[in-house]
Amino acid sequence: MRDEAALRWRLAAGRAPEAARFADGALVFNPLTWETHLLNPAAMQILDALSAAPRDTGALADELAHGHDVDADARTAFAAQVGAALAEMEVLGLVRRDAAGG
Repeated sequence: MRDEAALRWRLAAGRAPEAARFADGALVFNPLTWETHLLNPAAMQILDALSAAPRDTGALADELAHGHDVDADARTAFAAQVGAALAEMEVLGLVRRDAAGG
């Protein structure tokens, strides 16, 4: 079984989706499905990071953890939460596994 931290992710549409941001989240329009989704700020941070470049789950979790001052003891749980969020956004059609990364 492949290491979940090594899964590489990218935006499904190839570019950042249209988003209407507000204090506690954002409405995101997916041009591939024509659906609009309500995302929390953490999910938007993931989309923003992936709009810059594809990343693997571990690198993305490390980047976001640093921005949220997550200590070393909590990093494993934080990475699992990032992986779960990516899996949910994959179901919504917002992100996909990068073919180059598995």
